[in-house]
Amino acid sequence: MLARSPWGPLYERDLDLVLLDLLYSNASFRRQLLATIAPDVRNDPEADFIGAWHSVIDDLGHESDIEAEWRTPVGTFTLLIEDKLGARCQPDQALRYLARAARYRESGRSAATRTLLVAPAEYPARHAEDTAPFEAYLAIEQIGAWTDAGSNGGRGVYLTRMLQHAIDRVTRTHTTRSSTSSSPTRIDGRTAAGDVADDGPSAAKVAMVPIYAILREILAQLGSNLTITSSGTWVYFTFPERRTNVMLRYRLTDGWAELSFVKKTIPEERVVQVFRANPLKGGDVSTRGKTETAIWMPTPELDLEAGVAGQRDRVLAACGVVETLRRWYMQHADTLHSTGEVMSTDHTQRAGATRPD
Repeated sequence: MLARSPWGPLYERDLDLVLLDLLYSNASFRRQLLATIAPDVRNDPEADFIGAWHSVIDDLGHESDIEAEWRTPVGTFTLLIEDKLGARCQPDQALRYLARAARYRESGRSAATRTLLVAPAEYPARHAEDTAPFEAYLAIEQIGAWTDAGSNGGRGVYLTRMLQHAIDRVTRTHTTRSSTSSSPTRIDGRTAAGDVADDGPSAAKVAMVPIYAILREILAQLGSNLTITSSGTWVYFTFPERRTNVMLRYRLTDGWAELSFVKKTIPEERVVQVFRANPLKGGDVSTRGKTETAIWMPTPELDLEAGVAGQRDRVLAACGVVETLRRWYMQHADTLHSTGEVMSTDHTQRAGATRPD
C-alpha cells in the first residue's frame, strides 16, 4: 500500500458533507452533539431527529452551511451550523446567523434555535471578534474524537484521519504565514490602528505566484479591463473608470471580494444608502476598521497550499464576483461620489451594526 494520504485538498464543503453524513448516519453523534451544545433542549436526540439540510439559503441570499431539526414537546428545535477550516468569517456572519434564527422563532417555524460554529480548536482564539456572537462552538478535533471512540470500526478511524488531514493543512498554512510575516499587521488582518491592511507575508507572496498567473490568464481570456496591482494574499485591481479612494480587491485567504471606499471622501451613510437601494444578492455592506466602508461578496474557498491547476474553476468564479462588483460601481459611481448632502432616512442603518438580515 502506498504510504501517502488518500486525500488531496479538503475544503469547507467537504466538512459540510461529513457533518451531514454524521447527522443522518450516526445516532451516537447526534446524542453527543446535543448534549454538548444544547443540553437545555428537552428531546430524544436520536428518535426525535427530523432531518438536516446542506447549504440552506434564505430569501436575502444568506446561507447556513447546515441546518438540522429535532422535535421537542414545545415545537421544532433548529440548529444552524456554520463551519470553518482556515478562512475568516465573512463580515457580520455570526450576526446574520443570529438574525436568521430570530426570524425562524418569530415566524413560528421554530420554537427554539441555536447557532453553532464548527472549526479547528485554535480558530476562536485567532478570530475572537468574528466568532464570539455564535451561541455555541464545537471543535473539529472533538468530532474526530467522537467518531474515533464510536462503534464505527474502520469508518470511524477513516473519518477521524480525514478531519485531522483538513486541520493539519490549515495549521501548516497558518504557521507559515505567521512565522514569516514582517508587517505589523495582526492575525485578523487589521493594523494596530484598526485599519485594514494586506496581511500577506513575503513567503506567502512567493506562494501566490501561480495563483496570480492564473488570475491574469483568466482576465486576458475574458477581455477584462481589470489590471492587477499587487502580489500578496489580497489581490488589488484597478480599472480605467476607478476614481481615487476606491479599492477593488480579492481577499484570497478569506474567501470574499470587496469594493471599499474611504470614509473621509465617500461617507459611510452614502455607501449604505446606495447599496440598500441597489443590493447585490449574496453580498452585503460592512465597515472596515476606522477608515473604510466595503461592499463585499463571497468567493469560492481556495487551498493555497495545493496546486492551482485543479482550482481554476474556483478562481474563474472569483473573477466573476470581482467583475460583478466593478459593474455595480460603474452603475452607481456618480451617486457614490456626489458632493451633495447625505440624506438621513429612518430605514438607513450603519454598516457593521446588527441588521435584520
